[in-house]
Amino acid sequence: YSVSLNGTSGVTENGAPRFYRYTFSGTVTVSTGASVLPFDLNAVRTLDNTTLTGVTTQSGQGVDAQITFTARGGGAITAQAASDSNGLYSVTLAPGTYDVYARRSFGSVAFFARISVAHAATLDRDVPLSAAFLLSGVVSDPLGAPTSASIAIASSAQLDLTAGTDGRFQALLPEAGYSITATKAVTENGISVTYRGATSLTLDVDSNVVLSLVKAVSRSVTMSWDSSQRREIAAGDSVVYTILVRNTGNVADTFRLDGTPADWQFTFSPSSLSLNFGSGATSVPVQVVIVSPTNALVNHPSLRIVATSTTDASNAGDVIVNVNITRVRGLSVGLDSTTAAFDGRFLNYTLHVKNEGNALETVQVEVTNPNEVAAVGWTVSLGAASGPLDGTLLRNVTVDANQTATVRLRAASTSGSSGATVVLVVSAQDSPAVSANKVFTLDLPDLAPGTVTVTGPDITRTAPLNAPLVAVAIGAAAAIAVGVYLTRKRR
Repeated sequence: YSVSLNGTSGVTENGAPRFYRYTFSGTVTVSTGASVLPFDLNAVRTLDNTTLTGVTTQSGQGVDAQITFTARGGGAITAQAASDSNGLYSVTLAPGTYDVYARRSFGSVAFFARISVAHAATLDRDVPLSAAFLLSGVVSDPLGAPTSASIAIASSAQLDLTAGTDGRFQALLPEAGYSITATKAVTENGISVTYRGATSLTLDVDSNVVLSLVKAVSRSVTMSWDSSQRREIAAGDSVVYTILVRNTGNVADTFRLDGTPADWQFTFSPSSLSLNFGSGATSVPVQVVIVSPTNALVNHPSLRIVATSTTDASNAGDVIVNVNITRVRGLSVGLDSTTAAFDGRFLNYTLHVKNEGNALETVQVEVTNPNEVAAVGWTVSLGAASGPLDGTLLRNVTVDANQTATVRLRAASTSGSSGATVVLVVSAQDSPAVSANKVFTLDLPDLAPGTVTVTGPDITRTAPLNAPLVAVAIGAAAAIAVGVYLTRKRR
């Protein structure tokens, strides 16, 4: 048997699409009675590119030219082609985006454009040459001496050239607006530094440009801190750390040091640094004394130390340092007498639970003598600031450091008497020893001495007469009177 394979497949390599063709040709012999036969296909993989064909023309006539296809993206691979005397050319290109530059070996005509090449067996693309002008230039270093450099000439496409040691370059280009950029990388203080010069023009005649290179300044700074220095202090105390500052830009610079948040104090020694760049710019140690506020919390904001360029404040580096604050715990509870109220059925109290420590607490609030309260004719229940009131134990009340939470207490009297004593205890759920208590008396409001007065429409101090009963009484009296009169008359 003859075996052949011919197929294509697309893959992504290093972020770029690639199209491949796989081929194989061979033979295999199958023996009588064989049910399984191993057979490997050692396929050959080749790029399955697009063949681009067309004609280079001048004034509509085919002419010879040299064509450069410069890869710009999408998997493109730079290639070159030459058209024959009739202008015919053919080139195999990987699909992608290309900048195409074509010119003849003589004459002032050229073509310059950006094109996209799709994945296909063949594509047609003619290259019409048009009138072009000579763009010449020279590149000089910061001292004014000619120097070599990389040149980029850009319009809708980009042409890359190299200026020689004499600083000169030239290109024949169609009429258009162009930006010209010269770039040169040099080594200073052991690091790579870029120098750049740029200009722009509208090319409609032969033109010359001069590009003077200047340093592309980069300012940056890095900071570091060894976390093994981390210490725990009490609120209001201080700690001394050492941080390292390094100039990672490409120019010497001076940096100012600051720290945040604002309620912490930062004192630096020295307070500013003048640092060189490159291999000679070693990391410089700076000592910082950090004083915590007297009310510092365990969970406090991050401590950020910043080095800012005094030349350009937009360039800064920072480092986060950590200081542990020793935890302090304490609770208190108070009764808000101004909000106590009796609504005719219940006595309602507001309690304030304060976390006097420097970290969040989860507490429980409990009436510890409910039986004694019940024995004198009272029932009590607890609740959060909002929600139902239920039972004499309220759990999972969270109180932020140095903050207060509101708890409601409702009491009902079954005997109508005052004077029941309530013992209330607030304690941390993870540490009952952290607690506070409040003892207070349940008192019904006292009525002032004297009579009770009521006012309103149709309200009198005496009970109103019952009209139907009055009518019956009057009728009875009249009947009795008539009877007496008749009796007397008969006599």
